[in-house]
Amino acid sequence: SAKYYTRLNRDRLFLGFTLPFIALVIIVRLYLSFHIFPLNNISVDYYHDRKLWAEDIINIAGESPVIFESGPDALREAPLYSFYSGKQGIASYSVEVERSQYELWNYEDSVQTKDILLIKSEPGDFRTELRTRMGKTVYYRKIDHFTSFKNIELKWDDNEVSYENDSIQIPLKIINHRQHPLVFFKNHSIYIPFEYTSSDSTWLERSLLNSGPVNAGDTAVFVFRLSPGELNMENEEIVFGIRDRLVYPSINSKRKALLR
Repeated sequence: SAKYYTRLNRDRLFLGFTLPFIALVIIVRLYLSFHIFPLNNISVDYYHDRKLWAEDIINIAGESPVIFESGPDALREAPLYSFYSGKQGIASYSVEVERSQYELWNYEDSVQTKDILLIKSEPGDFRTELRTRMGKTVYYRKIDHFTSFKNIELKWDDNEVSYENDSIQIPLKIINHRQHPLVFFKNHSIYIPFEYTSSDSTWLERSLLNSGPVNAGDTAVFVFRLSPGELNMENEEIVFGIRDRLVYPSINSKRKALLR
């Protein structure tokens, strides 16, 4: 009858849409559980074999904390490493508006003077290549007696800025809240990011080498000297950070206007 054929066509149409969808769901679930296709070299397989990835890193790091500097991925890789290894994974990602509980600022005091493993996504000086079993290549560097300054505050007062002989002198207060002294070496400097300077370089920096230690709980003053021509006159604000040439440079002061 007409009703029979109508119902038959409707059932066929229903099955024609439903069965492929069910098959697709099954394939996706199997793919998430097992390696059906070897796609680990592209971003599709971001989470596949992360346990093996963590094991390969822990074979290098041992009990040492691992600091990830792999751009925005660091905010995901640090907790993944902590989850699969049971060890400390920390992200180093210097974006002021985006912070994570796994970011270095949250653990910084606890890892000072420890031996750490620094993981980066790009090759560079003093870095060793590690091809992990998940197919992801990382580049690591072991750092003994690690020091960093991301949570060290720099303060300055515009009323204390002096202008002498075509030179601007800005007294910066280095506030050490830690329980041990801050010691500066030749790789440490205070810098102004490039958007605030008139040069084509990445930053305008002044070495901290001769600044001496800042005792625990103490405050020291560092005078940042520059000429007016070194500043970007179109930018009404200025900000300072600390650079150590090991991890990403940090921003350590508030943005404020430099009255000229």
